[in-house]
Amino acid sequence: MRLRPYQQDAVTSILDEWRQRNDTLLVLPTGGGKTHIFLAALGRALGNKRALITAHRSELLDQAERRMQDHRLPRPGIVQGGRNDPHAGVVLATVQTLAIPGRLENILERGAPAYYIRDEAHRILSPTDRQVLAILRYTNPNMRVLGVTATPRRTDGQALGRLFDSVAYNISIHQLVEQGYLVKPVNMDVDLPQSIYNVPTTGGDLSHAAVGMLINDPDTHEIVFNNWLKHGSGRPTLGFTSTVAMAADLAAYFRRHGVLAAHISGKTTKGEEVKWDPDGILGAFRKGKIQVLFNAYKLIEGVDVPMCSCILWVRPTLSPLVYQQGVGRGLRIHPGKKDCIVINFNPGIDELLINVDDILGGYYQPLGGSKMPWLPEYGLPSAEERKEMKDHPLIGMSVERLKSYIADRTELMEFLTGHARR
Repeated sequence: MRLRPYQQDAVTSILDEWRQRNDTLLVLPTGGGKTHIFLAALGRALGNKRALITAHRSELLDQAERRMQDHRLPRPGIVQGGRNDPHAGVVLATVQTLAIPGRLENILERGAPAYYIRDEAHRILSPTDRQVLAILRYTNPNMRVLGVTATPRRTDGQALGRLFDSVAYNISIHQLVEQGYLVKPVNMDVDLPQSIYNVPTTGGDLSHAAVGMLINDPDTHEIVFNNWLKHGSGRPTLGFTSTVAMAADLAAYFRRHGVLAAHISGKTTKGEEVKWDPDGILGAFRKGKIQVLFNAYKLIEGVDVPMCSCILWVRPTLSPLVYQQGVGRGLRIHPGKKDCIVINFNPGIDELLINVDDILGGYYQPLGGSKMPWLPEYGLPSAEERKEMKDHPLIGMSVERLKSYIADRTELMEFLTGHARR
């Protein structure tokens, strides 16, 4: 397998970090080839030792399984749902399966892994992930860990630096676009008639259910369709919505207007999928049988559809991570593809919402190599900032929401810094 130059640099950096410390991160945008990088690094380091690779979705494990031979790695054992081959040299497992009593213990019967790779590592601070990591650490204190993520910044403000010692390698979307390994996203912003002023936040982002109830109406459907018809017609298109109901309603609206459109969710049955194609709805999309495919959460991670060249973002978000992962589905290179049109549908105060400018402008910075907590992107305001925010409410934010925002962030930072002192 011939790696791109930046991928070769990333592999070298990971191996260098593993020689010096136990835990490191690989930060790579969607479409950058993270699976090839961590498998190449593992192939060079493994020898006759064992390794465990985990993710939270089977699609991510399927990608790794298909590419193992490209890097001269042995056939992996799969531990996921009804599949159980825990004694292989390299094991691929979902974190959810390892949380079931006995499943992780079965893997450890043949010896503790020397290497642990966690795909989508921004999730590694979850209670289940931390329990798995603690058990692995107990069985092998010298285990080398690699976390792989599109960004080390979590929506809830927690710091991955609490678990990782360093960032081995970090490259931005902007750099990969300049080098020709991703296509350029073309940003378009469209205003919706509703306003998110009073929409509550949960976990650091807008409440999906509340946003869905607010904007899932005939006016929005018409605006989305007309803008797609004007700017994206003829392009394989993915649509991201705040709720599954909205994905279904938009797909139905497009079909009523003569467009081959569908929606997919975790509840889509196999019977519903094969109506479109024997390979399912994603197979139909890849073959051009579906022109516009809507979803709420299903296609944010672990889906490879490089032919997609238009994104309908009907999922207002405050999260750079969610936005980058979703839009990243359209940035992979593909024969004849020059760019990806990204149409953001914004219900009021769009300055607060994430768009293409935020993921192209050097927005992300690597961790500083310390396990001390760092301030989130909009961290604890200084006294001067608080005064300015009160004198000039943040981009139209209500005084009540601003006070709540500051109080929540203060409480979070006090918790994090207090945790670090302990």
